[in-house]
Amino acid sequence: MYDTVVVFTPSTKFNGYINFDYGQNTNFSLVSGVSVPGVPSLSKWYGLAGALHLQVNSHWSFTPPSSGSKTKMDLPLESSKT
Repeated sequence: MYDTVVVFTPSTKFNGYINFDYGQNTNFSLVSGVSVPGVPSLSKWYGLAGALHLQVNSHWSFTPPSSGSKTKMDLPLESSKT
């Protein structure tokens, strides 16, 4: 599994981050030597998330997050956009 986070803070009123994850695992059957039809022997996935923080003034700020992930077969596992 790989997990990378990049944080940027160009000013006191604006900052954010980007997070990228990639992973894979070997699938196995509960019965030794028997494969399950339709299930690959290796599963892979990735995910991307990020957020920005905007400080409007000393009383107000705005932080919109976003994230999503997919499997190797391009099936969305979750997605959230606010």
